[in-house]
Amino acid sequence: MSIKNMIVAAGLAALGFAGVSGAQVLGGDYHTQGSSQSIEVIAGEFRATGLIEGDIEGIAGDIDIDATVEGDIEVVGGDVNIAGDVEGYIETAGGDIDIEARVGGQISAFGGDVRFSGHGLSGLEMAGGHVELTASSIVEEDVNLAGDEVVIAGTVRGDVEVLAAHLRIESSAVIEGTISLEGPREAIIEPGATLTSPVDYTYEDFDFSFKHLMHEMDIDPVLGVIGMAIFAGSVLFGMLLIAILPNWITSVSQSFRRRPAVSGLVGLIMLAMLPVIMGVLSGILAATIVGIPLVALMWILYLPMHYVAFTLGVIAFGD
Repeated sequence: MSIKNMIVAAGLAALGFAGVSGAQVLGGDYHTQGSSQSIEVIAGEFRATGLIEGDIEGIAGDIDIDATVEGDIEVVGGDVNIAGDVEGYIETAGGDIDIEARVGGQISAFGGDVRFSGHGLSGLEMAGGHVELTASSIVEEDVNLAGDEVVIAGTVRGDVEVLAAHLRIESSAVIEGTISLEGPREAIIEPGATLTSPVDYTYEDFDFSFKHLMHEMDIDPVLGVIGMAIFAGSVLFGMLLIAILPNWITSVSQSFRRRPAVSGLVGLIMLAMLPVIMGVLSGILAATIVGIPLVALMWILYLPMHYVAFTLGVIAFGD
């Protein structure tokens, strides 16, 4: 049971991943050389080659897709590499994202380092710390880019909108539409770059910080911090459990993997019935003097018990 897999599964639990059809894979490393149906995967490492006759949905520590995908791709991972031919759209998030595929639909990517080197037949949206359209990239429609550092070296046949602290347009770039930039400084345009119109620059005090992102996304910073704290707390708590009680955690994970459907069903029943059970117990205990403080203690522990259960579920998924 690795920390990496637990973090991956925590992201999955936060997204509420669930599938009703297709090939479903849970845990471990998963490599496929083709599939006649859609793939839904949760894994430490996921690789796909060959022909995928459907969609790919999943979360993994490392994702490497070099395939012909007849559907869409929706993936979240630490490192994400997508090559080959994708007929549908791509939606992805991760630490390091590299897309080299020919893509028929819209491309949306968010991560730390995000690069596009393929051929996009529709629009492209990318955001990250470092965002780059490489020299080999071609995008047939409009492009929206946001990041601390944005580099454009490829060909864009539509309009380009950029929100960035630093924008560099390299000599190999060809932009056939308009280009607009919002940021604290004007773009650096290398000699040889082909632009059909000058850059429309608007000053914006942009630093790509958490506070700025919350403002741009119209999210209350306090709620954003609380949400991140809850998520980070569950991850740290899970790490602590793994370090202190490794054998027990392994037992919980193995029990879930042996009977995932039964374990999940029992968990859902307990989630629904627990308030009723606690209400009945509260009525019984409140009838006695000794039971009154026990009622208070039971309800005080109610939310922490949910938190522990969530963390254990995350660990079971990630193992």
